[in-house]
Amino acid sequence: QMNASYTYSRSEGSPETYWTAYLDNPRQNDYYWGWTSFDRRHVIKIDGSYHLPYGIEVGASYYWGTGAPYSKFFPNDYSGGYTLRHINKGYDPDQPDNPYWNRTPDAMMLDLRVVWDLKELTEQQFDIIFDMKNVMHLRRKTDLETSALPPGGSRQYGMYYGITGGFYAQVGVRYRY
Repeated sequence: QMNASYTYSRSEGSPETYWTAYLDNPRQNDYYWGWTSFDRRHVIKIDGSYHLPYGIEVGASYYWGTGAPYSKFFPNDYSGGYTLRHINKGYDPDQPDNPYWNRTPDAMMLDLRVVWDLKELTEQQFDIIFDMKNVMHLRRKTDLETSALPPGGSRQYGMYYGITGGFYAQVGVRYRY
């Protein structure tokens, strides 16, 4: 069996926060409209499995999606944090005509699974499950700095300061009744 899908979508709108945050600073209202954080233009998903003899089933799951937009935040002297925008959500003030500039990297993942149904051997519904996650050992960047911090500091706008874990495997046992 196999299932595959492709999704094209655009998600543009106003704040994803509570309305009070949106209305707290009326001078920022014009900048709240833009690409939402879950705007992933293209997503491909493919899942499939195949039954082999002796109760063995192998399967794979593949995901690829474009990156999500993010915004650049500037200092707010009133609140003391980095909460002000100088351009609409999802755009970079240094690249105002390019809606694809401020996006996280594309994400891709391949997972594999092997399930051995032991019913023929044990006459019970025991399964041994072996999962391999992130088979290609792709480690996504995390901890993106979105504040327009002063130059020369330990963190800079647009830089990533973390990374996800890579490949891992797990074994499980399942009993069904």
